[in-house]
Amino acid sequence: MNDNEFSIQTIDAKKVLAKYNGVSPCPAIPDGVSVIGEGAFEGCVSITRISIPEGVSVIGEHAFDGCSSLAKVDIPDSVSVIGHSAFYGCSSLAKAVIPDSVSVIEDRAFYGCSSLAKAVIPDTVTVIGEHVFKGCTSLVKIDLPGSVKEIGKGAFEGCRSLSVIDIPDAVTWIGERAFYGCTSLLKACIPDGVAEIGKSAFWGCRSLAKIDIPCTVKKIGSLAFRECKSLARIDLPDSVAEIGSRAFAECESLIEISIPNGIKELPDGVFAECRTLSGVNIPDTVTKIGSDAFWECVSLAEICLSLDITEIGKGAFYGCRSLAKIAIPRGAVIRIGEHAFDGAHALTIFTDNPATVKFAEEQGIPVKPLK
Repeated sequence: MNDNEFSIQTIDAKKVLAKYNGVSPCPAIPDGVSVIGEGAFEGCVSITRISIPEGVSVIGEHAFDGCSSLAKVDIPDSVSVIGHSAFYGCSSLAKAVIPDSVSVIEDRAFYGCSSLAKAVIPDTVTVIGEHVFKGCTSLVKIDLPGSVKEIGKGAFEGCRSLSVIDIPDAVTWIGERAFYGCTSLLKACIPDGVAEIGKSAFWGCRSLAKIDIPCTVKKIGSLAFRECKSLARIDLPDSVAEIGSRAFAECESLIEISIPNGIKELPDGVFAECRTLSGVNIPDTVTKIGSDAFWECVSLAEICLSLDITEIGKGAFYGCRSLAKIAIPRGAVIRIGEHAFDGAHALTIFTDNPATVKFAEEQGIPVKPLK
């Protein structure tokens, strides 16, 4: 070992490896080092293996960022902190074993480790940070321990080989884009205790055929299940009080869905391009149907609205060419947006509502009295 290869500093009585200046494929970290500093090995593309010695407690931010040839790393039990982006872009790294001494896997720790096929997470870890495994395209399965309480934003985004995920019972929140683009994911069971499914959480999970949503979930974020093209049925519990815009858009296999009692608004594009959706139960609590809510739902045949409906948004039923009947009671609907029923050529509106009758006549839509 050439001592000139390493820049060592003493900070707060700790030996910090500040920078590696060598070109060895397997550098030996000097004895006595307790901290691998920020960016210490950043961009060292010649490194293929590194064994971190016992006694190191901190792997700093970006410590091995861009070490694209690093295929194996040994992390000792003395390590308690794996910093932000510590192994970012280590595209040859095949396996990561995280020691029991770690409780939080910091943001982007293994981002872009495209060869990572296995990650072992101990039951001391409580938080999977933001984008931790984003772009780990070889990751097929990961066992999350029961200690995990939070899955951060984009934690598994783009893990396109991930087919199975068991979300621990302790999890209360699934972050935005947590499983975005996990195109091989077949099933996800969301445990009791989860209150919110974040924005775009499962967007693009094209193989997802089954999702279990517990009665603790109160909010489903915008785009949460967009482009889940294999999802045929979703049972939404009555605990759900809010559904975000385009939450189920482009779920091309979705046949039927029941909207929970308590939902007040079907937001913009919520079921847009759900081309096999033939049945939807809209409860009396819904007062507004947003713009493009059922845009191009070409299999939708019939809709019954409640007395409390006040607005049908722009393009709400645009292109619903199988829609033959919509019932609008007297006293309901104050506003009907532009192009709300354009392309619904089979439609007859059943209503005794004078404003709706006038609208239908102006649009050339047949009207029959509501019985």
